[in-house]
Amino acid sequence: MQHLSKHSKIMVIGGGAWGSSLAAIASHNANDIVVYDRRFCGGSAPEGLTTLRTDLSKYTNIKYTSNLADVSVADLVVIAVPSHACREVLVSCKPHIKNSVTILSASKGIEGTTLFLMTDVIGDVLPDNCNAVISGPTFASELLLELPAAAVVASKDKEVGMNIINTFSTDYFTMIYSNDVIGVQIGGALKNVVAVMAGIAEGLNLGMNARAAIITIGLNEIKAIISALGGDESSITGLACVGDLVLTSSSKTSRNMTFGYLIANGNSPQQIIQKGNGTYEGYNSSFVSYKLCHKLNIQLPLIETLFKILYEGGDPKGCLLNLLDTAVRGSII
Repeated sequence: MQHLSKHSKIMVIGGGAWGSSLAAIASHNANDIVVYDRRFCGGSAPEGLTTLRTDLSKYTNIKYTSNLADVSVADLVVIAVPSHACREVLVSCKPHIKNSVTILSASKGIEGTTLFLMTDVIGDVLPDNCNAVISGPTFASELLLELPAAAVVASKDKEVGMNIINTFSTDYFTMIYSNDVIGVQIGGALKNVVAVMAGIAEGLNLGMNARAAIITIGLNEIKAIISALGGDESSITGLACVGDLVLTSSSKTSRNMTFGYLIANGNSPQQIIQKGNGTYEGYNSSFVSYKLCHKLNIQLPLIETLFKILYEGGDPKGCLLNLLDTAVRGSII
């Protein structure tokens, strides 16, 4: 089913699996899509990026670039880089982006230095551009296979959000609109934190009961932060919160759950990062969410416990068992 789209020229900044899957989805509706990655050269993906070479080769309207100045022809720019790199990318793009261009954040995280959400970072660097965020339970590998999925686009401007939805909606990818940019982004960032803790429980062979309790505790802590930041608590039941959290905390396909699993089996965060291929957003988000809780003057046991494990060398099993006991007795769940 073809959808009319306001956006016909799209640049996706970030050539990883998530950015690639969004480019593939957009190719059904947009005329020209350019995927930027500094590793690209000669207009094609390098040999190492097999996902791009194999899965995107059939899309004749997708091209590759390593030149950020190519963003000047886009009417929609999708930021699909790790959250800690978002500001740097935007600053580099700024001289080439027209004020009429919409910026869509596909990055799930909170900026460490400012504690800004990604749309706040966009607004800080590009104050004259409209922006939005996309989030939800979306494993990129399944999107590239065109398996059914759903996501939410949040923007303070409904027209901006609906134009993006028209651009990305397909037979297999359903999208809905939300005006709760806070709730959608907090859900997308903190589900990675909960997924790391779920992975630790998996690595310790604590069973499904413990994982279910962790997910429940995590949902309540996400809700608490959404409320403290002035977001809509009802977003907790939506795709960007409970949807993404259940997916990320229940599958070994999840990078963040895998990170927790490796922590439970005696690996340090530094060892995992050095051996890994890609970004573990949950590691960075655990530190940033801990800082955010202190700023908001709220105590959230799961976030505090994961910080202790990852950054203070706490014993994973002892800390996790204490978390479950504390959360139940303290009526956190």
